[in-house]
Amino acid sequence: GALHTPKDHKLRSVPTWSNLTQTAPLTRSQILTMAKGPRYRLQVPFLNQSVQGSCVGYGTAGAFMLVRCKSGESNILLSGSFQYTMINGGLDNGANSGDSVASLIANGIAPISYVPGRPLAPAGVSQAAMAAAAHYKLRADGLSQIMPDSATVIEECATAVIMGDVLLFDVEAGNNYNTNSQGIITYLGSNTNHEQHAGEGLVVLPDGRIGFPGRNTWDVTWGGGRMADGAIIPNGAGIFTEDHLRSSNSIWVLKYAAGDLTDPLNPSSLA
Repeated sequence: GALHTPKDHKLRSVPTWSNLTQTAPLTRSQILTMAKGPRYRLQVPFLNQSVQGSCVGYGTAGAFMLVRCKSGESNILLSGSFQYTMINGGLDNGANSGDSVASLIANGIAPISYVPGRPLAPAGVSQAAMAAAAHYKLRADGLSQIMPDSATVIEECATAVIMGDVLLFDVEAGNNYNTNSQGIITYLGSNTNHEQHAGEGLVVLPDGRIGFPGRNTWDVTWGGGRMADGAIIPNGAGIFTEDHLRSSNSIWVLKYAAGDLTDPLNPSSLA
């Protein structure tokens, strides 16, 4: 359900990850040394977009819940349907990831109790839901982007994950999108885009390249496996490859501890 049009690049005011952090990415050899296997935070549930074309909304909700969990913020279940409603123009026809991260900053995202099911038309979202969403915003300085065509895109993405950040990106999904027995997603190079998020560790793949443990938005009916070193990839999850990230249209980085501090349940500093 991810749409990728020139609108995806309208957020040119969003800094690149390297400019925001003033950090040079680690070298590939350093990253491979630090890749210690997946560490899935199972208190963050695996979301299910059902039959909706709402992968962008649900991917954004999952990514922000993971940011909040990793930061020690309140573990609130957030509504992918609310997020999709904010960005789909009233149609169940996919959405744009640039619109989604912009809405996460401007509007926040409501807890799932306010919009638990299929997306509403934007006019049908209650004032109570909008008021609740305002407590769950991404701070503007908590968003950056990594250019998929950068010569160091993999090193930047991996360094961001090592620093505790979460990646929100689309992948070329294909018609038989699934994991192998080790939980690794085969890159098919199709034109079917699907939104994902990653940020729960790094792994070294059998071919010696860097793998990114991440999640889908199809509940636990997809994915899973056991890596050669015995690490378990839970159902609902899979290992994205370097090819997935290189072929992405947009890679957004949600910074560790970047929740809006107006939420009284959030920490008072980034310490």
